Order: sequence, then C-alpha cells, then structure tokens
Amino acid sequence: MRRPSTIGLIGVRIATVLLLFVFVTRGETQSKRPSARLLPVRSIGCESSGQVEREAPPEGTRLAAVSSPASRQLAYYRSAWGLGVLAPLGWHCFSIIGSSGETLYVSESPIDSKAFFSRPAWEPSGPVIRIARRFGGTSGRTLVAEVVARVFPAYRSFAREVTQYFDVKFPSGPYPADKLTYKSKSFVRYTTPAGHEGLGTHHGLLKSDLAIEGAAAIVGPRSEIDLLLLAIKLPPTQRWLTPGIIHDFEQETHRPAPFR
Repeated sequence: MRRPSTIGLIGVRIATVLLLFVFVTRGETQSKRPSARLLPVRSIGCESSGQVEREAPPEGTRLAAVSSPASRQLAYYRSAWGLGVLAPLGWHCFSIIGSSGETLYVSESPIDSKAFFSRPAWEPSGPVIRIARRFGGTSGRTLVAEVVARVFPAYRSFAREVTQYFDVKFPSGPYPADKLTYKSKSFVRYTTPAGHEGLGTHHGLLKSDLAIEGAAAIVGPRSEIDLLLLAIKLPPTQRWLTPGIIHDFEQETHRPAPFR
C-alpha cells in the first residue's frame, strides 16, 4: 500500500487549518451583529377616520423581531382597523379608510387630521412612514393592478383583467430609478433614490432630498388579491432602523388580514 507523501499531508493540514479559521471568523463576525429576536415594543393606537368612525385602539405592548437597540427606538403604531407599522418612538399617526383600502401615516411632525379632507389634501414632506392596504376586490383594484403591472409579473393576469374590464392602461415595468430586490414572486423590497419618482412616491410620499425605502407585497387568494405597500423616509441618523421595520412588515404579510 502506497503511503501518502509528506507534501500531501502538509497540504491537508494547511487546508484543515484554513477551514477552521474561516468558520471561527464567521462565527465571531455574526456574534458581533445585533441579533433580531422577539422583543417588546410600545404599541400606540392611532386616530382613524373614514366611512365608519372607530376609536383609537388602547396602548400596550407588542412583540417585534428587531434588535435590542432598535426595540428601544421604535414603537408599533396601529389603526382602529388593525393596520400597523413600526416607526420611531414619539412620532404622530393618523389613518384613513375607504372602499379602496386603508392608509396609515406616521410622521415626525404633527398631523392635522382635518387637512386630509381639504383641497389640496395634506401631503407629508418631511420624515414619514406610510403603509397602505389596497383591496383588489373593490374600488382599489385599479391601484392594485397598477403596481402589479410594474413589479409583480407573476400576477399580471390580474392587471390584464382590470385593463380589459375598465378600459384603462398601466405603465409596464419598474420605475427607471428604483432598485428592486425580490424575496419571492409576491414580495419585493425597493429603494427610490432621493429626488426621483418611484414606488416610494406612488400615490403616497413626495420626492425630496431623502431616499425612500420600503417593500410591496401581494396577499390574499389569486382571485381577489390585495396590495400592501410600505414607504419609509427617515433622516440619515435614523436610517439604520429601516431594515427592522421592513422585516417586521414582511412578517405581517404572512398573517391574515385584520379587516376586509
């Protein structure tokens, strides 16, 4: 039987040491990152207005899959109808609901609820977070179809049906400036650069010198899909909170709708 050469044994030993170094280094690097686990955050009820009035839900606590530093900086803002989102603690919130769906705003500056129904309507210009749910089975179907035509090719049959039924046309393909990252055929993260139009400004926030990050998700049965659209515009000092907000939003998309 032929014995392994000395050079071969040395090569095996070197390779083993290098592999051990890689695994140890990777473990040390991951241990230095803030771990995301279920931690309690403050839950804040928001004033809601629309076709049916409801009182703001009571304050309490909610578990969120965020890092420990983020849990001390964030709160969960929830409308009377159940739509909610993580946002910086101490901000202001207001939601509106109609036949097409619901929209919840959480703003750094105070929100004048009466301004939503004035002309021109209130539009947030500074740091703000907006989450909207649009119903694909009601008057919100054209809003759903427009986003589907842009970023959800797996659901374009829905957009085609709406186009034929209502004799409307939608732009096809993503906004030119947007950067998209798909997690699945029904969930996409996006970044709308500062000063550009994109998903971040789609029926929501105004373009400004701040970039808008967020995500869009299709939920519900294919025969009657809904759209969830999140837009986050934070100042540079708070932008590190964005990944945790989007991650929590993604987890929420797996839960049943709070209302229909």
